[in-house]
Amino acid sequence: RETRLDHHHKLALRLIRENQAVALEGVSVAGLARTRMGKSVHDAGWSTLRRLIEGKAAEHGRVAHTIGRREPTSQVCACCGVRDGAKPLDVRVWVCPSCGMRLDRDYNAAVNVMLAAGLVERVNACG
Repeated sequence: RETRLDHHHKLALRLIRENQAVALEGVSVAGLARTRMGKSVHDAGWSTLRRLIEGKAAEHGRVAHTIGRREPTSQVCACCGVRDGAKPLDVRVWVCPSCGMRLDRDYNAAVNVMLAAGLVERVNACG
């Protein structure tokens, strides 16, 4: 427990020192805890890490944005904004039916989190 908390403190501090703004996606930890991943979610300490990041951002004069958990970050193309719908978790790479862009699921979701937080513009989001 103490080792995990120490790691969370160091990780949160490193993220805040290296970045002017941090964007986080809100997740329902209580909801995820009721799934098969429940023990893993609690073991990872997601709520604690989020709280530490927000606290250290306030201490160091940085900004920590948290977007709503209902935001469809992995369902929307970061380039054109078309919502393609829900995908099973085993789909790691997909092609946007509108613009034809080949998107990695995690990278696309990260760009959409930054878009929702107002940290980037859609025109510049894909490079």
